[in-house]
Amino acid sequence: MEVPSTQDETARGEILAKIRSLEESALKESTNLLERMSDWEKTLTVPTTNWVILDPKDWENFATKFEKQDDLSLLGGGDLQPGGTMRVWVETQLTNITGFRLEALTNANIIYAGPGMINKGNFLVREFTVEAYPMDNSVTNKITFSRALADREAPGFSITNAIDGVIEKGGWTPSITPDHRNENHYAIFQCSEPFGFPGGTRLLITVHQKFEGKDGVDKDSKLDCHMLGCLRLSLTTDPTPISADPLSSDERKLLLKPAHDRSLAENLSLFDAYRLVDSSLTNLNQQIDNLWTNWPYPPTTLVLQQRPHPRTTYLFKRGDRLRPGEEVHPDVPSFLNPFPADAPRNRLGLAKWIVDTRSATSARVIVNRIWQAYFGQGLVTTPEDFGTRVEAPSHPELLDWLTCELMQPTTGSAISGNQSYRASKSNALDSPHPWSLKHIHRLIVTSATYRQSSKVTPELYAKDPYNRLLARAPRFRVEGEVVQDLALSVSGLLNPQIGGPSIYPPIPSNAGDTVYGGFSWPETKGKDRYRRGLYTFWKRSLPFPSLLAFDVPTGDSACPRRVRSNTPLQALTTLNEKTFMEAAQGMALRVLKEAGPDNRSRASYAFELCTARKPTMPELNKLMSFWQEEYDFFENHSSSAVNVAVSDFKDMPEDVNFHKVAAWAMVSRALLNLDETITKE
Repeated sequence: MEVPSTQDETARGEILAKIRSLEESALKESTNLLERMSDWEKTLTVPTTNWVILDPKDWENFATKFEKQDDLSLLGGGDLQPGGTMRVWVETQLTNITGFRLEALTNANIIYAGPGMINKGNFLVREFTVEAYPMDNSVTNKITFSRALADREAPGFSITNAIDGVIEKGGWTPSITPDHRNENHYAIFQCSEPFGFPGGTRLLITVHQKFEGKDGVDKDSKLDCHMLGCLRLSLTTDPTPISADPLSSDERKLLLKPAHDRSLAENLSLFDAYRLVDSSLTNLNQQIDNLWTNWPYPPTTLVLQQRPHPRTTYLFKRGDRLRPGEEVHPDVPSFLNPFPADAPRNRLGLAKWIVDTRSATSARVIVNRIWQAYFGQGLVTTPEDFGTRVEAPSHPELLDWLTCELMQPTTGSAISGNQSYRASKSNALDSPHPWSLKHIHRLIVTSATYRQSSKVTPELYAKDPYNRLLARAPRFRVEGEVVQDLALSVSGLLNPQIGGPSIYPPIPSNAGDTVYGGFSWPETKGKDRYRRGLYTFWKRSLPFPSLLAFDVPTGDSACPRRVRSNTPLQALTTLNEKTFMEAAQGMALRVLKEAGPDNRSRASYAFELCTARKPTMPELNKLMSFWQEEYDFFENHSSSAVNVAVSDFKDMPEDVNFHKVAAWAMVSRALLNLDETITKE
C-alpha cells in the first residue's frame, strides 16, 4: 500500500491539473476534434471472442516462486527478480485452437499493484512461444502466430515484437508512464492455423522476459523490470480473425452514452484513449508523457489481508509436503486454556486466546521482559523458557502481582509510597487500563527497589553477586545501539527524528570483502548519519561492526536475551570508530561553546555531560593534566590539530583555535571511552 506524504500528494495534484489543462485546451482548439472522435467511436466494435481460462498443471521460473490463485492466475513472490523465463504447462481437451491470451494482472500483493514484479510495476514480454504435444508426447509441434494484438502499446514496444523470434531484445509493454502502467493489460496471439490433438493436448507456454543490465536498468529497454508479477493464460477456438479491445470496461460504458449527454470528465476519459491513435496529436502526447515522468512514487508498506477462503492445511506424512495426510483445522493445545467460545478461528481469535486472563503466561512473560530491561535480568532468568527445567523465579509473588497488575490493574500509584509523586500524578494514575505497559513501567521505575543505590559492599557482593535478592540497584552496560546514541547525544550531534528509511553510518572500507552476494554501502551524509542506532541498516551476512562489538545479535535467529561481554574490542571501538571520533569532535565544540570561560569549568562540564555527576578533585586534575599534554603537542603539530579537530574543514566555526579544539577532542574521546559513560547505574 502506498504511503504518500503531503508533498507527494501536492506534486501529483499539480501534474494531473497540468495534464487536464492540456487535454481541455486540445478539445477546444483542435480542428473538428469532436467530429473525428465521433468517427473513431463508430469503428470500435465490441470483441466477442470467447476465452477459456487455462488451469496451470505445473510452472517453472528460476529463483522467483509463483503460486496459483483461485482465479487460475499465477502470482509471484519469494526471491523477486527483474527478469527471467516463465514456463507454464497446461492440458486441454479442446481442438481447433486458434489463439491465446496473456493477461498481465494487478494484485495488491505486488508493489504499486504491479503488474510488473518489482519497482514501479513495469514489465516487458520479449517473446511469447507455445509448444503442443499429444498426451502420449509422441510428437512436438511449435506453434507459429500470424498476428498479435494488445489492448495498449507503448511507443517503440509493439506487440508484434513478441512474435518476431527474437528473445534478446525488443518486446511488448503496454505503458512506460504512470497513467496506464499499474492497470490490467492483455495481449492476444492468433495462431497461423488451428491445432489440437484428438484425446487431449499438452501445452508448454513460455513467456520470455530476459533482463540484462546494471544499476537496476535493462541496457536495451531502459526499463527497471521485465518480470510479470501476476499473469493468467487463456485460449480460444473461435474462428479468426481475433480482435482486441483498446478500451477499458469503464470507457466502454461511456460509449453507450450519447456524446451530447457526456460530462467534460467523461469526454476527457475517452479523449485519453483517442489521442494515442490520432497522428495530429503527437506533440500533445509528448507533452503529457513528459509531465508523467515527474510522477512521484511514495514509499509503500505491507498490509495484512485475510484470505477470502482459508487455505486447506494438511498434516504431512513424515514431513513430506508431497504426501499430505489428514486435514487439520485451527485449534490450540488441549492441555492449555480453552479457545474463547465467541472468538473467530483466525488471527484475531488467537490474539484473544493469548491474552485470556484464564492463562497468565503471556502477561507473565511480558512483565518479566520489562523487569529484565530495567534490572539486567528477569525475575525468571530465562525469558525464552518458563518451563519446569529452568531456574524458578527469584520472587514468584512479585512476578504474580505484576502479572495481575498488567491484566487487571488494581492500583494507580507507585509501589514506593512516594506521596509527592502520587499527588502530582494522581489524575494520570487513577485508572490505568488493562494491559497498559506504561502502568507497569511506572510501577517499576518509581519503586523503592529500583531507586536504590547501585553501590555494593564486599560482604553483600560475596553473598549475592548477581543481585538476585534485589538489595541494590542494577548496574550494567547499556545496549549496543544505545552506546552510540549516548556518544551522539553528549556531542550534540544526535538527530532525534523518528521513523524513515535506514541509514548507512561510516564503516571500514574492507568490511565487506567476504560478504556473499556483493556489498554496497552508500554512506549516509548530513544530519541523517547521526540518527539513532536503531535505524542502522542491518545486512544479515554482515552485521554492523560497532554494534556487533557490543553484543547486538545478528539477524540469523531470534534472540530473547542478550548476553553482555566486556572485551578490549569494545574500548577500541569507542576510541577509534569513525562515528565515535566525530562525536568526540562535536563534544569538543560543544564544551567550548557552552561551558565556562576557563579550562577547569570546561573539563568539569565535559565530565558531567558523560557521567551525569561532578568530577572529584583528583579526577579533575587528571583531566586538566591530560588536556595540557595534548594541547602542548598540537601547538607544535598544526596539521595534526586540524585533522583531529574536525572531520570536515567546512564545518569548522569561525574564530576557533584549532589547537584547543583538538585537545578537547582528545579529552572528549577519553571521556566517551569511560566505563561509567556507557554503564547504567
